[in-house]
Amino acid sequence: MNYGTVDADFGKLANFADQRVVSLCRRDSPKWIPCIRSVNDGSVITNNVGKYAPNAWGLHDMHGNVAEWTLTTYKGYPYDVGDGRDNGAADGRKVARGGSFYDRPKRCRSAFRLPYRPYQKVFNVGFRVIGQ
Repeated sequence: MNYGTVDADFGKLANFADQRVVSLCRRDSPKWIPCIRSVNDGSVITNNVGKYAPNAWGLHDMHGNVAEWTLTTYKGYPYDVGDGRDNGAADGRKVARGGSFYDRPKRCRSAFRLPYRPYQKVFNVGFRVIGQ
């Protein structure tokens, strides 16, 4: 991760689950959402692109905010270039990477992945658009 260890203050660098996401809990309900309560990144849910500082390569928002939907078919490791996982048209669950506003730092990295059915609606998964 470009901001240090998983217990570092990521507040100026990324939108992860922090003290603000707890406000999603209803009134006096238990504050059950797993988060890092010592950090405040200024966002409750998603935020505008470019709000946080860029990483070492000048890229913004590569971790957190929304998990990145990919066309990669979810298959086990080790990676095998010939197993068809990189064929976007292949059937099967697809990979989401990078974590979201609802995830703690240990899940907000490109190596962490979750599988979702292509038709499955997921509230914290979207696209990462790169432009110049």
